[in-house]
Amino acid sequence: MLRISPSQEELNSLVDQLPEPFIMLGDFNGHSILCANVLGESFSKVSSSACYNPTFLAIKTCAERQSINFKTCQILPYNSPFEMFELEKALSKSRNTSPGPDRISYHMLRHLSTSSLSHILRLFNRVWTEGIFPMQWQEALVVPILKP
Repeated sequence: MLRISPSQEELNSLVDQLPEPFIMLGDFNGHSILCANVLGESFSKVSSSACYNPTFLAIKTCAERQSINFKTCQILPYNSPFEMFELEKALSKSRNTSPGPDRISYHMLRHLSTSSLSHILRLFNRVWTEGIFPMQWQEALVVPILKP
């Protein structure tokens, strides 16, 4: 008989075998910029290409050499504009995470009128079709939270 899902004990055993990713911060004594730089370097190392196996790197390198044509004449379903039901579905499935720098939460978006959602949908579709993202959308805030 083929078992697809492991038991809780098997999962715990596998998790216990994983090496813990340590980030040595040391004592920065309130030097938040220095601490942020150490965290940034650590995250950069973990997400760098040096962490990938050679087979994946070969595929990745080949794929990155191919230019992407965002202005194709083909009518492809994944290039079509978003529709209101898709926006509403995405909002209904989103979790109440912390708002970004704009301070707009999913909770606020879920309570907008249909007219307001239409304006947002037009904005999203314009970004989607033109391929130009607002600068604020390219920013991220990473807040490290220490484990107790």
